[in-house]
Amino acid sequence: MLTYWTIGGNINAFLSDTTRREKYGKNLLLRLGQEISIDQRTLYQAAQFHRVYPRVNLSLPLNWSHYRYLSRLPNESQRRYWERRIIREHLSVKDLLGLLTSQENGASAPALSTPSRGLLYHYRVIKRSDLVSGGDVCLVDCGFENYIEPPSSSVRIDNTRIYRSVKNESYTLRAMRVTKEKIYVYKALIERIVDADTLVVIVDCGFGIYHREILRLRFIDAPEKSTT
Repeated sequence: MLTYWTIGGNINAFLSDTTRREKYGKNLLLRLGQEISIDQRTLYQAAQFHRVYPRVNLSLPLNWSHYRYLSRLPNESQRRYWERRIIREHLSVKDLLGLLTSQENGASAPALSTPSRGLLYHYRVIKRSDLVSGGDVCLVDCGFENYIEPPSSSVRIDNTRIYRSVKNESYTLRAMRVTKEKIYVYKALIERIVDADTLVVIVDCGFGIYHREILRLRFIDAPEKSTT
């Protein structure tokens, strides 16, 4: 993002000279794109990005693709509104484009797909070498960056299957015919309601692991507490 912003600033600074602008005009982006192997439209968007955002806040969790679409908005108030929504609702670039397109066409926001309930206490197994250097020891991925060594099991544990944890006197693993879309599902207890779209919860990851997480509800555009 910073790279494109800097490129855009250099293009705008170069063309701010009237003589250069008359000499090169639109051909500058074409020739520059050919020389550095960047699409002409991308260079135009970079220049537009720098013009609209002469100062950019690097602490915001927005990327270049977010700014490509934000730079098209006609005024600063709209850009600030959508920046807040992106951050609050964790909007992907695809989400943002869909919402902006719906707004431009006068349509309502796209309908959310019907959620499919997954399965509790089902896990994938990964190799430790996927995370750090070392031997290919198998680890159970409990989610939220929690990994444990597999408990004792009567079946061979590998990283091609999904397993369900079974708790008797101790934990064991049972191989299941389940797709990856059904895992990463958890029970959670609400610790605190921050506001209308933010919760603090304690997530039960299984195997006696509990994880504290701040959740922001997607597509809920609630006003801030300070709003009167």
